[in-house]
Amino acid sequence: MNLLKSIWQRILALDNQPLNDRISELEALLDTEIDNYNFMKEQYESMHKTKNELLEELETYKKVEVPFTIPTDIIDTSKQPYLPSTLIYYYDPKLKKVQTKSVQVTPSKYYRMWTDEMYMFFRNAIKTCNTFDEKVVKLRNTIKSMVDYKSDLSQNGLNSGENWRFPIETFYGKIGDCEDTTSLWVTACHICGLPADRVFNATGEYKLANGMIGHSFGLAKMDSGDWYVIETTSTIPKQKLLGSKEYFIRGFLNGLSNWEMSGKAKKEQF
Repeated sequence: MNLLKSIWQRILALDNQPLNDRISELEALLDTEIDNYNFMKEQYESMHKTKNELLEELETYKKVEVPFTIPTDIIDTSKQPYLPSTLIYYYDPKLKKVQTKSVQVTPSKYYRMWTDEMYMFFRNAIKTCNTFDEKVVKLRNTIKSMVDYKSDLSQNGLNSGENWRFPIETFYGKIGDCEDTTSLWVTACHICGLPADRVFNATGEYKLANGMIGHSFGLAKMDSGDWYVIETTSTIPKQKLLGSKEYFIRGFLNGLSNWEMSGKAKKEQF
């Protein structure tokens, strides 16, 4: 070490300007490289610290118990077989992996499923509306203009009973019958922040000249305090439910359903 130091001092003592200039350049370059090394070292240590913090946070998520239960206090879904099942994903803390399960959809869940596109679409549809009355009618008109009426059919083209499409299916498929368009309307009302106790899908019957048929129709408590039928298969003017000679609420789901009130008795909902 002393020998190298002695040689270096003798080199510095030489009166050789080009050599001294080159030495100065090398020393400056070395200083720059040292600065770069120190900067990269700091960056690495910072990233390593962040990585450890994220790993610690991830461990806390893995330890969170995620119980999977199907709510039973909403409504007895065994009595509503026409509501579709859907595949859901959930984290199983025992197996430590994501699992899937087919779940019977309750009316409460049914009206809570939509996409960002649906959210923006219906929000934009009512941006010029100021009152509740304007909004429920505008949403009905919007849905009627985009969905073509089509009865439930089986694969062989025959009537197949009730096939309640998800509101998402009706929105993107642009076809549906009375319960499909009414369900989409109720979902649109939910998206637009309308009160749950003022908007319903009423299931019951509609009187024709030759008898009664099963029917699903919108029901809204207007600003006047009166309940009005909001028919979603046409754009006929709203009409009062009280005293109606065409619309009757009875049958499944206590005759009423929405995203919050489903499963409660009619007197509780009204």
